[in-house]
Amino acid sequence: MADNTTVNAMSGGDVIATDDVGGVKYQRVKTTYGSDGTATDVDASHGLPVVLTAADGTAAGAVTSGDSGQNAQVTAGSRKEVSFSTTTAQAVASTDVSNYRWVSVQVVNVGTGTTFTFQGSNDNTNWVSVPMLSSTTTSLIQLSTTAAGLFSGPCNYRYFRINVTGITAGTASGVVEFFANPGFNLLSTLSVGNTPTVDTELPAAAALADATANPTVPLAGAPGLVYNGTTWDRARGANSAANANGTGLLGAGLLAYDASASLFRRVQSDINGYVYVNIAGTPLVTLTGNSPVQLTPTAGQGGWNYSAVNTWTSARANIKASAGLLGGYMIYNPNTSVIYIQVFDLALGSITLGTTAPTYVLGIPAGSAANVEFTAGISHSTAIYAYATTTATGSTAPGTALSALFLYR
Repeated sequence: MADNTTVNAMSGGDVIATDDVGGVKYQRVKTTYGSDGTATDVDASHGLPVVLTAADGTAAGAVTSGDSGQNAQVTAGSRKEVSFSTTTAQAVASTDVSNYRWVSVQVVNVGTGTTFTFQGSNDNTNWVSVPMLSSTTTSLIQLSTTAAGLFSGPCNYRYFRINVTGITAGTASGVVEFFANPGFNLLSTLSVGNTPTVDTELPAAAALADATANPTVPLAGAPGLVYNGTTWDRARGANSAANANGTGLLGAGLLAYDASASLFRRVQSDINGYVYVNIAGTPLVTLTGNSPVQLTPTAGQGGWNYSAVNTWTSARANIKASAGLLGGYMIYNPNTSVIYIQVFDLALGSITLGTTAPTYVLGIPAGSAANVEFTAGISHSTAIYAYATTTATGSTAPGTALSALFLYR
């Protein structure tokens, strides 16, 4: 069957646009729009006008009256307005804000003695104060206000209200706007509390770091602080041009501390391979690339002392008569059986060989030498005494003398 249909075909009537689909004709309709008596065709240049509306039928961007609750659909751009006015202390503008992400409160009239506290809740029963950003006061973040102004913040809760307290006369009133789209949130970068005090003059601020107790304000321009157990000080070193205890030390390089002069000295090498200490004057130490250097520790500050027993049979090895460290041993046993070294951490008068249990025992293999160094040493709290015996806890001396050397301090 052909498309289109002629009305009153016998008398040459109008042709109506139709589409034949399986023997059934469907009328073709052209979309137009306009008020009564006008018709504008919809084409690429003339789109069909559309008006977005919120859940209650109000055009987007207009004030949305009412709020049908948590499941209502709020079109982006919608907002809700709630006005409040009271002459008594009470909660006002209580609203389910499930559909909104931002609240703006304008306090217009304060009344006498009135405090407006901004509150949020998830159960509409238990309320807590919530921070709001003020655009009209010097205290940017506020939980409450006693003055007229404009306050805003995010709706991170289900219910919002303003708790009006302390009013003794007059009227407290204002307007609350709720928005579906969040505003700019300064609350994430600001905190409630006092503003910290910072000395903006860097040299003065750096000077404050010296001999300062645990600070309660930031010390601008004073990085690299060290704690001496009582106060904080800037980290110090030697002056870059001479030997000194400087405070502004640039390019000081490798430093060595001269305890006798109570100052730092620079260490520097030259093109000939010499290393100098104290470049400001005659070198205290000059090292060439081929010169061996022996470092001798100050007594009691490092290194090991030694105690040698060249012919050791029944004689006691008096290594140290007071507390100390056993740093190692070198012992040769020429006997044909194992010899045991009983070591005691006891006062001499408390040792009876063969009866008193040793603190520990060292076994020296037959016809062999044993050489051991303890990195940190074995600590003895009383003394260090050793005996050579044929058994681990006995008192019989070896048949052939041993030779031994003990390290201690």
